[in-house]
Amino acid sequence: MRIYILILAVYALGACTLKPVETVYHEEKDFTRFTTKAFKIVNRYKEIELEASKKCPGKVICTDQEIKLKVMHTDRFSFLKGKDLVLETEVGNLNLNERDYSNSYDIKTKAKDGTSGVLKEQFLIWVSESDFRKAAYSQSVIMKVGDDSFELSIEERNSWQIMLDKERLLEIMDEEQQ
Repeated sequence: MRIYILILAVYALGACTLKPVETVYHEEKDFTRFTTKAFKIVNRYKEIELEASKKCPGKVICTDQEIKLKVMHTDRFSFLKGKDLVLETEVGNLNLNERDYSNSYDIKTKAKDGTSGVLKEQFLIWVSESDFRKAAYSQSVIMKVGDDSFELSIEERNSWQIMLDKERLLEIMDEEQQ
């Protein structure tokens, strides 16, 4: 009896998990957007969040499109502004300094120390699919933000690999989206 309850619990938890890549078709503008599940990386006291997305015309899974990579940071003080951004892989470095920086201040949100107000900042970076593929499939990837280093594990980058692999992407898509 306990085995059946355990199996049922595992099945229920599995059904509640987020998809690694979310697929949304925008009928009014006739494009499909593939967005990876955001993941957080911590280095000492700093935390950044990464999310990647790709926009394809119509209802297709396209290739050779630029990938939009979002690097986000939320804290009381600025961390990203004015810093160099590089992805180091075993097949070479990717310079991510061609980007768009934005920030906003939210007085209602509580910071980690319990005080009111946080600064939300982000870089938007457009990366060629071939460069993004290097970062997704490399064994070792380190994101350097100025002098700080954040190691991106292969498990965290699994959603990046799914977004680039048509067969794996089809496996997680809903039937109506396929």
